[in-house]
Amino acid sequence: MGDGPAARARPPRPPAPGAAHRGAVGRHPPLADRAAQPAADPAHHRPAHRPGPATGPGPGGVARPAPTVKIFAIGDLHLPGRSEYHAWMRPYGWAAHYQQIAARWRQTIAPQDLVIVCGDTTAAPTTAAAVPDLQWLDRMPGMKLLTPGNHDGWLNHATRTRLTATLADTPTIQATHHGARIISHQHQRILIGAVIGPPPTSGPPKALARARRALEHLDADLSDLASMDPHLRIVASHYPPCGPDQAPTELSELLEAHRIDLCVYGHLHGRGQHAAGPHGTHRGVRYLLCSSDHLRFTPALLHDTTTTTHWSPAP
Repeated sequence: MGDGPAARARPPRPPAPGAAHRGAVGRHPPLADRAAQPAADPAHHRPAHRPGPATGPGPGGVARPAPTVKIFAIGDLHLPGRSEYHAWMRPYGWAAHYQQIAARWRQTIAPQDLVIVCGDTTAAPTTAAAVPDLQWLDRMPGMKLLTPGNHDGWLNHATRTRLTATLADTPTIQATHHGARIISHQHQRILIGAVIGPPPTSGPPKALARARRALEHLDADLSDLASMDPHLRIVASHYPPCGPDQAPTELSELLEAHRIDLCVYGHLHGRGQHAAGPHGTHRGVRYLLCSSDHLRFTPALLHDTTTTTHWSPAP
């Protein structure tokens, strides 16, 4: 995998100005204000930057339209983490899958767009080992919000301080363990929440307690942000929030209680497993499986801020 993400590190660069949204770690300006970042050839270590679309007055004082911002989701990038891709992913057709992801990402994502990554971004066990993969992802167009997955050891065990330092040189990336925030653009307020999944029914006590705390933090954030009356409410979970029979879980009940419009999730791979999660709309919540192989490695469009487009899975 000599030309993969783990092999293509680049020199550090200073972080872009701006503050992180609530609950997230990382540095970049708000979505509507960030400069566009062109897609980079994977052989280049450091892409050139150019200004994004102008939104102020144009010639003759005529206002230019604000750039369209679209929100996408994809899960389970499974970047190699300084090693060859997982051999156990081969049966799912994942040989050199990051090359497919890169090509289709560049075809789909504009510099001003936001991509929610629903867990399992990289197999790296530590933040230091994750740096090459994060730098590779940073060179892809668009903003990225990384949420936790069961293989994200680098994220799940990182302190906030260490995570902030790790993401300082990847200004298009934020990461969060759990919680929610509001993103505003063109007078639309979009709520985005994140959690690894519903608390398991059994397991080590510490793991159970950690999963329950994450769900409680998400619940608290959703309650706090409800007064902002968001136009669209999205929650990203790595594990399926419930089974295909839609039997209630703590997470699915929380989504219903907070009137979440859309829940995206990943974790399931292969045709035999894709049916193991919820699909369609149940009790007011739309569920969309976004694992990479299910989407044919193409991010799924969730929302277009200039239209009424919602939840358009990749072809």
